[in-house]
Amino acid sequence: MTPATIYGFAPAFGLPTSGPFTLKLLAWCRLNGVPFEFKVENNPGKGPLKKSPWAEIDGETVADSDVIIARLAARHNVPPPAIDTAPAAAGRAWKMAAEEGLHQIYEHELIMLPEGSAWFRDFLRADMPAPIAALAHAAFRRSLGRQLHARGMTRLGPEGIAARGRDLLDALDLWLGVHDFIEGPAPGIADATLYGMLAPMRRWSMQTPVARHARDLPAIAAWDEELTRRCGFAAD
Repeated sequence: MTPATIYGFAPAFGLPTSGPFTLKLLAWCRLNGVPFEFKVENNPGKGPLKKSPWAEIDGETVADSDVIIARLAARHNVPPPAIDTAPAAAGRAWKMAAEEGLHQIYEHELIMLPEGSAWFRDFLRADMPAPIAALAHAAFRRSLGRQLHARGMTRLGPEGIAARGRDLLDALDLWLGVHDFIEGPAPGIADATLYGMLAPMRRWSMQTPVARHARDLPAIAAWDEELTRRCGFAAD
């Protein structure tokens, strides 16, 4: 069986990719022993949904990290997660909190705040000529700024966004203080989802407020280190 080929953003922060949903997918594959080949593609417009990641599986192009995971789980006989237990219900809630809340905060800190924006500009310059990178950087920030405003996030202002992010992480740290993993005794898709966002934030050098807070929380730190070890990303 030929391994799936996964396309996503280039490595950064000591991790195999800078994309939170691509990292989620790669982490899920490693945690479940699903083989894959990873190819860097920094232009999400090449994917069928114009988003990163996407994958080639048995000659078919598949997009959306959850759809890809479902296809790979069926292909490799990965048992489906429990859906009728309290930990499973909590896992679904945490996954939604990550995808609908933490992801916006991740984007705001990495793309919109000055510290993150400077890093993002340099990230683009590594992949394209400087004048084109400058245009792409400005266009992406305008587009993302409109999206975050439409969804209500930037209407909170920088302090309000930071407060919301810190509150979410405090709650997660409390949860992980009494649970080894988010969904139960073994890491599941909620763990992979949150890892995709928190692992980069805890490792990037920019002193953005929510990322800085994530570095200070002990239960999140222990959970991050254990997932990194299980995924084998420290050696990548």
